[in-house]
Amino acid sequence: MTFVSLPTGDRVTFLFSDIEGSTRLAQRLDPERWAALLREHDALVDAAVRAAGGVVVKHEGDGSFAAFPEPIGAVAAAAAIGRTVSSLSTVEGQGVRLRMGLHTGIGRTTDDGLDYVGIDVHYAARISAAANGGQIAVSDTTREGVGGIGPDG
Repeated sequence: MTFVSLPTGDRVTFLFSDIEGSTRLAQRLDPERWAALLREHDALVDAAVRAAGGVVVKHEGDGSFAAFPEPIGAVAAAAAIGRTVSSLSTVEGQGVRLRMGLHTGIGRTTDDGLDYVGIDVHYAARISAAANGGQIAVSDTTREGVGGIGPDG
């Protein structure tokens, strides 16, 4: 395994994603097909994150956690992930739908440098959890980081 340095500092953008309805989907698919779907999902996420200049922190079950030194890369990766993962076939021709959330904040790593700690990681996870399948939810700090207009105009 190759160690890749995680971005750190005051402006790291975190991306969380997970498959909508994954428990029901895992129950409907046979175990081998479910495992293959997760491998395909992880490979597509990994490729999109790398292409956009980010680092995959980890995959857990049907979810992914990635970090980017710039918010525009995270937005580009999320859009690419949404497009490519939705093309994966599940059952009855249904595509895979992801919930994704992005938040920009302080990138503070654990002592071993392999994961993140801090409230901004929690914010990103909560933003992702608030999204519906097929949506990319974005915090104000991420939106402002890509040139969006803030809530005050």
